[in-house]
Amino acid sequence: MNAFIAANVPDSALGQPVNFNQTFNSLGGLTIWGAPISAPQADPGNAGFIYQRFQRGIMHYIVGQGTQSILLADYLKAILMNKDVPPDLAAQSRETRFFGQYSPGSPLWLARPNDLPGTDLTYAFVNG
Repeated sequence: MNAFIAANVPDSALGQPVNFNQTFNSLGGLTIWGAPISAPQADPGNAGFIYQRFQRGIMHYIVGQGTQSILLADYLKAILMNKDVPPDLAAQSRETRFFGQYSPGSPLWLARPNDLPGTDLTYAFVNG
């Protein structure tokens, strides 16, 4: 598997020092990120933005700023808690059944339990 990762998660792509392999390995490797599901590619509207998709997240490099990582589960947690949701994502998710659902002290710790039948968020984001 290490050879597969080394061959498919580069530190240099499209002439830029994206550091995807270094970031992948320093932030948990396969356990956290899962396998790569795309090759590094530039955003069609912005050649200075290079990204690579993984099973559980996206790494992106911005020329002049460096590499950042996004674990998709972190965004779902932010939406559920309505905490630290980026403005564009908040606008897109505000009308979903997940937005702002986490409600400690409410039954099943859900703000609107009828919207998420069979769900129990009790102690989902705290130590019980």
